[in-house]
Amino acid sequence: MGNLPCCPRGNGESKENAGVVFSELSSGDQSNAIGSSSRQVGDINSASVDALTAVKGIGKALAVRIVEYREENGPFETMDKLSAVSGIGTSKVDALKESFDVLQLSGGVGKPERRRLDVNTASEEQLRSLLTVGNVLAKKIVEYREKHGAFTTLEELSNVQGIGESTFKTLTEYLEVKELKNSRDKIIDSKKGERKEREQNVVKIGSWNLERFSTDKASNEGVLEVICTTILKYRLSVVAFQELADESSLQKVCDQLNKPTIDAVKNLANRKQWQCVTSGVTGRMFKSPEFNGFLWDESKQISLRSSSILQKVNKSKPFVRQPFIGYFKVDKFDFVLVSVHLKATGFHNEDIDKLKAEIERLPQLVDAISEYVEGEKDIIITGDFNLESSAGDFKSLSEKGFHHLIPADIYTNVSVKNPLGSEQYDNMWISEWTHRTMYAGKWGVVRDGLTHHLIPDGWSWGGTVSDHVPIYAEFYNDKDFDTSTRESVSGIVVDTN
Repeated sequence: MGNLPCCPRGNGESKENAGVVFSELSSGDQSNAIGSSSRQVGDINSASVDALTAVKGIGKALAVRIVEYREENGPFETMDKLSAVSGIGTSKVDALKESFDVLQLSGGVGKPERRRLDVNTASEEQLRSLLTVGNVLAKKIVEYREKHGAFTTLEELSNVQGIGESTFKTLTEYLEVKELKNSRDKIIDSKKGERKEREQNVVKIGSWNLERFSTDKASNEGVLEVICTTILKYRLSVVAFQELADESSLQKVCDQLNKPTIDAVKNLANRKQWQCVTSGVTGRMFKSPEFNGFLWDESKQISLRSSSILQKVNKSKPFVRQPFIGYFKVDKFDFVLVSVHLKATGFHNEDIDKLKAEIERLPQLVDAISEYVEGEKDIIITGDFNLESSAGDFKSLSEKGFHHLIPADIYTNVSVKNPLGSEQYDNMWISEWTHRTMYAGKWGVVRDGLTHHLIPDGWSWGGTVSDHVPIYAEFYNDKDFDTSTRESVSGIVVDTN
């Protein structure tokens, strides 16, 4: 690695309001305000327009702006924060300080006492008590929870539109996810638009581009720990991997899961029976051949019936890196899982047309699978698509009845400097049949725990395992509503001629 720099790289945190406090005192609790021992003041965070206009120099228009700013951005942490309101300078802040203050707990000394809210039960009103959560954001958190079900980790808050990096960091100090009941979960009934409780037998299917994952990279204990603990922590039972750099790297993950030697993995492992399979060469990546792979937990009644890369026709390759196809059975649910790594756009988008051509061939791949495995309607295509799901190029796949599960505004790249990402590459597309009968209504993007102090990050340490985050979705496995006539996928071809 050479000599490490004396100063580590910054984390690239955006300049957002990073303060979070609770404002829970009523107007009768004003004796606890800072500096209130010699004068009676009002709470700036509950002051009405009329109360504000009583202050000399504060007209009605300005008072309205103060209230609107407070409602939109949450309570003021300090009086000096009033300067963020348009039209308020130092003199007006000083004038307001004569009549108002930020009322706090703990006798008005220091920060308020901290208590954590359960993000899965907190009301909009409770969420608004956080400084960084105004009316709009509190509503979005609750709406997201109602649509996608309970948060399984705080990291999933980053999926809520409007929560930036700094806001997310501070929210994690004041929110928690209390232990969920494993046997029950709340889901959305898409027809009636209401939440229902239902006994669930679900399987979590994931996908992860591991970025040039070689046996040498897998020998890094930090890398191996992050991959294994992520799989176990999020209870992923079937995982498709892209960008394997050799045929043996995935086996090291499987071995660690079955016979852990790393303490963090030992603490999570529980008599699992993991199996894996690595494809043949699907194509090439930087300076090496590329492979795909599947990993699954046999203790969950999961079996791989067959697997194969997409076959060539007359030496023609419809994809630069051939998709890897697996036919799985999970309890009663059988499905075809396709792992893809589509053509990258290039540094200056010079290869964007090649990527678009590959996307246009995905419906042909669906047809080939449906024809070969006749009667099998459950098809899941997942992996690195190198383009956000809202791109018009996916129109033909959508018209085929396929649904993407990760919303277009959710990013799937990651780095130390950009932990919340800025691009969407990875997704999971499922057939209309699967969406209607087997999809449990819940997807996830994992962002926590992806760094480790043993993983290099340029000339420093504490890097990420990959520049992609793992994604997953949940599917019911207690029933299967179709009947296939073939269990092999080893002869599937896409003829582009």
